[in-house]
Amino acid sequence: MMSFVEMTRGEVIKRQYVYKLKAYKGSYSSLMIIQIIGLLFSFASIISGGGSGIVGFNYELNVYSTDFVVGFTLLWAFITGISIALQHYRYNDFAFVTNRMTSNFSNVLFLLTSALLGGVTATLIGVSFRLLYSLFNTVEIFAVSYTLSDLVIGMSASASYCLCFSAIGYLSGTIIQYHKLFKYLLPIGFIGLLIGFGEDMHPVFSFFFRETSFLLFFVKIVVTSVLCFVLASCISNRMEVRR
Repeated sequence: MMSFVEMTRGEVIKRQYVYKLKAYKGSYSSLMIIQIIGLLFSFASIISGGGSGIVGFNYELNVYSTDFVVGFTLLWAFITGISIALQHYRYNDFAFVTNRMTSNFSNVLFLLTSALLGGVTATLIGVSFRLLYSLFNTVEIFAVSYTLSDLVIGMSASASYCLCFSAIGYLSGTIIQYHKLFKYLLPIGFIGLLIGFGEDMHPVFSFFFRETSFLLFFVKIVVTSVLCFVLASCISNRMEVRR
C-alpha cells in the first residue's frame, strides 16, 4: 500500500543525522582512545632543564606541550572524514528515502558535530594536562593562566582545524570511491608532499598555521572546508546510485 505521507527534505536530513550520531558512536570511543595516547606522548616528551642564578638559588625548567593530543585529534578527524565517505557507510543511507544531496548534507552535519567534539575535548585535555602535571610534580609551575576568552578561542581554533581535516578526508574518501586508483595515488602524493617541502617553508603550512588574525584564520578554514564538501558532493553526484 502506497503511503501518501511525504517527508520534507529537512526531515530526511534530520533523521539521517540523528541516525548517524547513533550508528557511528564508535568514532567517539576511538577519539577518546587516540587522545589518551596523545596525552601519554605529551608526558613522555617533556623537556627538562635546570640552572642556577644567585648563590643558593637553583631552578628547574620543564617545557611541555599538548601538540601530540591536537595532532592525533586532527588525524582522527581526517580518518573519520574518509570513513564516512566510503562505500560501506554510504549504503546505510539507503535505509531512508534519500538522495545524494540529503546524504551529503547529513554527513556534513555529522562531521561538523564530530569536529566540535574533537576541538573542545582536545583543548580541555590541554588544560587538564597542566593540572595533572602540577599534581604529580613538586616543582613550582610558572605559567600564564587561561582566561575564558583564551579557552573559547582555543576550542574554536581546534574545532576549526578538525572540521578542515575532516572535510579534506571526506573529499579524499569520495575521490577514492569515484576511482579505486586514487586509493594508491593519494597516499603517495601526500607522502611526497611531506618529503618535498619542509614544514616551516611550505606555503600551505604558513597559510593555515601562521595566521595571526583569528577572524581571517576562521574565514580560511570555513572557505576551504566548504570547497572540499562541495567538490565531494559534485563527485558523488556523478557516481551511480549504489556505487
